[in-house]
Amino acid sequence: MGVYNIRNTPVLDGKIVCLGPAGRALFDTLLYRRAEPYFYAFDCLWLDGRDLCCLPLIERKRILREIVPPQPPAPLRGSPRRTWHGPLTLDHLSHLQIT
Repeated sequence: MGVYNIRNTPVLDGKIVCLGPAGRALFDTLLYRRAEPYFYAFDCLWLDGRDLCCLPLIERKRILREIVPPQPPAPLRGSPRRTWHGPLTLDHLSHLQIT
C-alpha cells in the first residue's frame, strides 16, 4: 500500500447541496438522493502542508479561486464572492424564504 501525500492536498470548507430549478440549495433533495450533489467550496483551510487559518479570509478566498478551476468538474463549485451590508443582507435573506 502506497503512502498518501497529504502535503499537496487542500483542505476545503464548504457545503454539499442539491440544487433546485432556481439554483437554490435543497437539503431534503440531498437527504433523499433525488438529484446530483454539488460541493460548494467557500474556504481553503490547508494547502501544501501549510495551515492557512491564520491568513485573512479574503486571502484564503484568493487561494481557493486559484485551486478550484473556473470550469470545474460538475460536482465541485467555487462559492461566488459577495459583499453584504447588514440591513440589506437581512432584507435579501427574508425574501429568499429560507426555512
